[in-house]
Amino acid sequence: MPAPYGGESPLFSIIIPLEHHRGQWELSWLGWTSQTADKSLYEIILVVPPDFEALNELKALAGGKARLEFTNSDHDIGLCAFGATKARGKYLFFTESHCRPEPDVMEACIRAIDARPDWAGFSCQSVPICHNRLSVAEAAMYQADIEFGMKQHPWRKVLDQCFVTRRDVYRECGGLREEFGHFAEWVLAAAYHARGHTIGYLEEARSITTISAKSAS
Repeated sequence: MPAPYGGESPLFSIIIPLEHHRGQWELSWLGWTSQTADKSLYEIILVVPPDFEALNELKALAGGKARLEFTNSDHDIGLCAFGATKARGKYLFFTESHCRPEPDVMEACIRAIDARPDWAGFSCQSVPICHNRLSVAEAAMYQADIEFGMKQHPWRKVLDQCFVTRRDVYRECGGLREEFGHFAEWVLAAAYHARGHTIGYLEEARSITTISAKSAS
């Protein structure tokens, strides 16, 4: 299999920030390396915060299958924004390190790109997995907001757990801005809407999101 970021630019850049991974980054990594789509179609960028504690294990696991990018940012949004500056793909796929894609996610995204050329970007479905009663309550809170954004709100459809976008449109709209925290998703969605770009919702592309009792920031 050819190196995903050797020679010609890949179709996708998968950007995985390694902050707030809830102990799940290995499963996220395995999900991306087990995709049914050809590996030459995408590169994987692991964005490492300064306090990441398993660096040796990460380097051993990633090997030559991913690119490690280091930054001083300590928030998922800042890490994603930095990763985007290093990406070479025509499409950016933002996710989180406690999210594990189902094996056919990349194939579903490719089909959507072919079928919906009017979409400048789209979010995939986030399916929560809970391990205790507190995480059930946390998931219910987040899922209610996600469902509203994806299915009812006219344009607030940027979900950084699994968001795919054309890289040129992302840059045109100013990208993710760390100073807004996770409200940066709303700000970016508003920028797409203001410029007439459509964001879709691809429900058949599923990402399994681990919810724990840890608080989100």
